[in-house]
Amino acid sequence: AHAHDWQVGLHGVLINFVDNQSRQYSATYLPEVAQEHGMTRETAIRELVAKSGYTGPCDPELLSTIEVTRYQTLVDSLAYADYLRVSAMAERQCW
Repeated sequence: AHAHDWQVGLHGVLINFVDNQSRQYSATYLPEVAQEHGMTRETAIRELVAKSGYTGPCDPELLSTIEVTRYQTLVDSLAYADYLRVSAMAERQCW
């Protein structure tokens, strides 16, 4: 997918690319990261390029080589007391 073919707040994004010296780079943001930090897609991609350790320019030439994988996550919560109850039940079933 194109570097900007994803939606802030909906998709997580994983970037992979190789520089002109054949060094490989990758970085990812979970879906909530860009939104929580008020990033646009463009800003998030630039930040991911920096996060990957790449120190060269994030220019149109580099952007055209970035492989983007977008993904979604499911976030849920559980009260600690409920966790303890479920854990105790699971332990009893294993013995």
